[in-house]
Amino acid sequence: LAVLLQICTKLGLEDHPRFYTMMHSVASEVPKWPGQPTKPLVDTLNHLMLPLVCQYRSDGDGQGLSDLKERLLRAVVEYLAQSGVGPSELDTYCQINLCVIELHIRLERPLLWCALSQRARDFLAVVSQLRVNNQYDALPTMSSQQHLVVSRELTDLGVSHTLEVALQQPYLIDVVVANSRKLLEIDGPRHFINGTGRPTVTTELKHRLLTRLGYDDDRSYFDTIDLPCLQRMHCIRPEMARKQFLFLIKKAKLHEALMAEQSFYNFKEIEKIAKKLEPIDPFWARSSLRCGIVPQSVKEVVQHLVDGDRLVSMEKVGSQN
Repeated sequence: LAVLLQICTKLGLEDHPRFYTMMHSVASEVPKWPGQPTKPLVDTLNHLMLPLVCQYRSDGDGQGLSDLKERLLRAVVEYLAQSGVGPSELDTYCQINLCVIELHIRLERPLLWCALSQRARDFLAVVSQLRVNNQYDALPTMSSQQHLVVSRELTDLGVSHTLEVALQQPYLIDVVVANSRKLLEIDGPRHFINGTGRPTVTTELKHRLLTRLGYDDDRSYFDTIDLPCLQRMHCIRPEMARKQFLFLIKKAKLHEALMAEQSFYNFKEIEKIAKKLEPIDPFWARSSLRCGIVPQSVKEVVQHLVDGDRLVSMEKVGSQN
C-alpha cells in the first residue's frame, strides 16, 4: 500500500477517494509494528515519505486527509525515536527522508512540532545534522557540466556565487549568489515528468521548503537558461548584458545545428561554430528567446548521440575514442 500511495502522489491522484482509504489502512497497521524497525518496515517508511509530505494542504477539501497525514507523521517519528535505533544506523534514504520530514513539520506543521515528544524532536535534530549527501555522488555528469557553464556565464557578468552548496540538509543547491538569499536551481530532465515542463513532486517540494526558509529560489531548466532571467535576478550592468546576449546567440545557433536532423556530424566543424558565427540576423538581435546551453566538447556530442541511438555502451566512449 505504501508503494501505491507513493505512485498516486507522483501522478497527482491524492484526490481519489481510495487514496484516503489506503492511507487509513496503513495508519491502522502502526500498532502492529515491531519493537525494532526491520529492513522491510524501513523500506515501507521510505515509500511513505512522499505521500506524507509532498502534497500539503492544511484547509478546505483536503483537511481530512491532512489530519490523517499528520497523525501518521507523528506515529512514524515517535516510533523511530522510541525504538532506540540511532539515526546514523538508518540507511541513507531513510536519513534523507527524515531530514525532509523534519523541515516539513518544523516549517509547515508547527502545532505538530510542539506536540512531538522531546525525544522525537531531539531525534529529528540529530538526523538533520548528519551528512546525508551520499546520493549526490552519482549525479549525472551532464548536470555538473551545465552548472559549470552557467557559472562561467555568471562570472563573466560579475556575479559572485558558489556552486553546489549544502545549504540545508538534505538539499544541495546548484548556485548560491553571494551576500543574498538568492538561489538558482538548474533543473535537468530528471526534475520533470516524462520530458514535459511539469516538475516532479520532489522538485516542487524542494522549492516549497526552500521558499519557506526564506530563500528566493529561482529555477531554470538547463536547456533554457536565458540572459533576461539572469539580468532580473542580479541587476547586471548593460554593457555586460550585451556581451553575454551575443554569447548566448552563438550558443543558440550551435544548439540548433546540433539538433538538426542529419545522418552525419562533422564534429570538429560543430565545435568551431560558436567561435565563427556572428549575430548578424536582426531576428536574433531582437529576440528574447530562451537560449539553450549545449555540450562543450566533441566527446560530449558523441556521448549524446550514443546515448540516444544506443549504438555502443557508454563506457566505450572516451577521450581516446
